[in-house]
Amino acid sequence: MHITFEQVPRTNNRSADAMATIGSLLEMSKDSSHCPFLVEQLLNPAYDTPESTMVCEIVGPNSPWYQYFYTYLHDHVFPPNLLRNQRKNFIQCASRFTLLGGTIYCRGYDGTLLRCLDLVEANLAVKDVHEGICGAHTSGMVLAKKLLRTGYYWPTMEKDACEYVRKCIACQKHGDLIHAPSQSLQPITTPWPFSMWGLDLVGKINPSSFDGHKHIITSTEYFTKWVKAIPLTYVTSKQISKFILNHIICCYGIPSTIITDNGKSFKNKEVKDLCDKFHIQHR
Repeated sequence: MHITFEQVPRTNNRSADAMATIGSLLEMSKDSSHCPFLVEQLLNPAYDTPESTMVCEIVGPNSPWYQYFYTYLHDHVFPPNLLRNQRKNFIQCASRFTLLGGTIYCRGYDGTLLRCLDLVEANLAVKDVHEGICGAHTSGMVLAKKLLRTGYYWPTMEKDACEYVRKCIACQKHGDLIHAPSQSLQPITTPWPFSMWGLDLVGKINPSSFDGHKHIITSTEYFTKWVKAIPLTYVTSKQISKFILNHIICCYGIPSTIITDNGKSFKNKEVKDLCDKFHIQHR
């Protein structure tokens, strides 16, 4: 099996090594013995391309995001319905852009010129950089920085890169599991033992126990991590308040705070009256 490379024009040794590397990455069937591979080398930069060969609708329903900057730099025409202060702000924003050979560029913070891409070109660039031949399936922010280093720019590139990474099937299959919580953790301070308890309800358990118990109510003390648990046949407000009174207050004293998951079993009048009676904070 051999691969034929057709070069337009003839390249140097470094380009030949690059083509050999690309050829080794091609997936070919066992029955195939010949695969033509066209490699084109661009000798002129993009800004030297004649405007007649550039296909881009600057004004119209499919206009890109940079249409007003393009028309201002090319024809010195302001967007319609702009006030005096808005024109000053627009001129200040337009100073970041420059027009070279019909192609609009944005000046980066380090002074480099970044080619402005429309929606279609941006989607192709994100796909190629993320999962192309040299793509590494990086995270969204790393992908956005890589696009900047490649020389491209559009206003929502960080948002688009993050959304594309979330939808990438390969990243979801082979990516590392994220163990970080979805929300920032809030530390719970316990000033002394048996001052803060957390209540939770387990069930419905199927099959039930020999005595017909289908639920388990548990309480965890946050300072000592002491756990109390009893089985329940039915979950009622009377059973919840009885558990707090007999197994927490009578055994360990009146706590300062009781924390629940705000379920229907813990949000009732009897539990509220019991907490108000002993001045217990319920949250």
